Amino acid sequence: MNFIIGGGYQFSSEKFQPAGWNVNLGLSDDFRDEILFDVTFNLDATTSSNPSPTDYFMFNLDTYFPLWGRQKNSRLKVGPFLSIEYGNFQSYDSTEVSWNSIASVGAFLSYRYMPWEITANFSYPIDQLDNLNEFEAEKIVDLFELRMRFFISSLYRNFIDEFFIELNVSTRKRRITISFSEPF
Repeated sequence: MNFIIGGGYQFSSEKFQPAGWNVNLGLSDDFRDEILFDVTFNLDATTSSNPSPTDYFMFNLDTYFPLWGRQKNSRLKVGPFLSIEYGNFQSYDSTEVSWNSIASVGAFLSYRYMPWEITANFSYPIDQLDNLNEFEAEKIVDLFELRMRFFISSLYRNFIDEFFIELNVSTRKRRITISFSEPF
């Protein structure tokens, strides 16, 4: 098992504002099962829809459990993905700062070729599953997220711990983090 700790910055995107700092924690194992928890925050921020200073928080829990490719050194992994978000980061067309939650379920595909790891997620909000046949085609891009990791320690040393830079890109988030994964 590995303990993951890191931090970074989340930029504002088409769907959510404002930008904010990010702290992430997580657990992973040799099969690359992962449970990641991150908090994005921006204190005393103003947005175009809310000009008064407000404290913004977004709590996010992501789980990755590969069902295919569970061998220890397998490069390709495929499995279910679950994401739960709770916070008051709002979309640009919103005038509220109330707290909302979104739970999404889907699948992920991950490929690791050291020092790179690329993961693509496809997920759909659970509360909208009954409206799946009414889904608008232009919103399909909202369902995808791309995560790229570059492992620095694996390039230079044969350490059992890992130091990596991670980039998340989707319509919901644009984030860069630096994380450290330590076995326990």
